[in-house]
Amino acid sequence: MKYGLSVATFVFAFVVAGAALTQERDGCVSLHSTAGLAPPESAENQDASGGAHLHQVGDRSVLHVHVHGLEAGATYDVRVANHASSASTGMITTRTGEVPPPRRFSARLRSPSDSVTEGDGGTSRLWGKWLEHWRSHRGGGEGLRAHASFTVNADRTELRYSLHVRGRERLDSATLQVGDALIGTDFLSFDLDVETLRGALEANEDLLAALEAEEGTVFVQSGDTTLSGVVKARFRRLQEWIAGVLAGRGSLRIDTARDDVLPLDAASLENLVGAAITIVDANEQVVLGGTFGELMEGSFFRWRCRQRDAHDSGGGDEQAGESEAIVGLLQVGGDHDASFIRGDANDDSKVDISDPIFVLNFLFGGGAAPYCADSADANDSGALDVSDPIFILISFFDSSTSISAPFPEPGFDSTADELACNESRASN
Repeated sequence: MKYGLSVATFVFAFVVAGAALTQERDGCVSLHSTAGLAPPESAENQDASGGAHLHQVGDRSVLHVHVHGLEAGATYDVRVANHASSASTGMITTRTGEVPPPRRFSARLRSPSDSVTEGDGGTSRLWGKWLEHWRSHRGGGEGLRAHASFTVNADRTELRYSLHVRGRERLDSATLQVGDALIGTDFLSFDLDVETLRGALEANEDLLAALEAEEGTVFVQSGDTTLSGVVKARFRRLQEWIAGVLAGRGSLRIDTARDDVLPLDAASLENLVGAAITIVDANEQVVLGGTFGELMEGSFFRWRCRQRDAHDSGGGDEQAGESEAIVGLLQVGGDHDASFIRGDANDDSKVDISDPIFVLNFLFGGGAAPYCADSADANDSGALDVSDPIFILISFFDSSTSISAPFPEPGFDSTADELACNESRASN
């Protein structure tokens, strides 16, 4: 069965490739040009770098500009000039490096008798932490063990929770108690659902600030056993590291599919060959610069030609329908209007250390969603989670771990799943 599926996938991919070649002959061209960005000798920050990429497939053209190592939180003007004119084409504001508010919290619940003396020495302290973790999750015989998880929604108006219990069939009660000087000296108490062990609470900034300050406690009761634990923010060190790495980075995206206009009102990429692109700071100083080289033929799969190209080429409704049906077999129809490189989460046409950082920032740092969810699904599991950036990192150092196709060249996803380009669905 596995062999048969592989053959069928190969046949479908071959048919799509043939359709793409036919489209190119009918006018669906595929071109690209790159300009490396480097600081001039007079620039203060010689560690800054970046790149600009021009792509065209069919009637769709884009400009992507990425910069690194610039001043955090600063705004820069992106300018393009040729022999005839010069104009600003957009602005880039770099990441500030600020750590976003936490979105995930947890509480390890235990009875007062489970407390462990950490001791003065480093070894005793590490042993105490390990023993505490072992008692909470593995030890304790048939005793009650539990922990609570909390997740804040994107607009920070709802706090979703789930309770995880071992050792007892049910709980008699569960509450979240919160106290903070911002709220008042009295504790606020929220009943948690002990039947489904999950639910949602109405949230506000005062409540979330109290949880971030570790001023929330979860209590659960089962018979004569009471467990409690302080709610603590998760992944804070990871968020701090990600924020530090992203500080001074920024990007600009221009896409004619969104009715954006190419630099210098260029009719096509040919008009931008040899054009200079510069990144200019608020003091009108050039901090990065480069020049677009000659156009080169690119992959046919960087973007799928729009269905109207089939109509324009004389194929009519029948040809367009056949092309759409073929694409549908490979789960790339509908809103999946672009091919991708698996692992290229930040859509800069290469897979490097910036890609797992981008995914981690999306999952845990409140960062922007990947342009193409399929590209961030590095292990091809059909969902975006922490295993994807880990998989990318492992592939850098372990030759036996390889990112599956489409990699390293762009293409379509032959695995049937719910992920697509122009959207991202992260698993909770």
